[in-house]
Amino acid sequence: GCHTPNEDLVQIMLNGLPSK
Repeated sequence: GCHTPNEDLVQIMLNGLPSK
């Protein structure tokens, strides 16, 4: 996401979809 590369993975896991 906007903080760290891992944050993107967290969002993908939580939402089931990429933040982009």
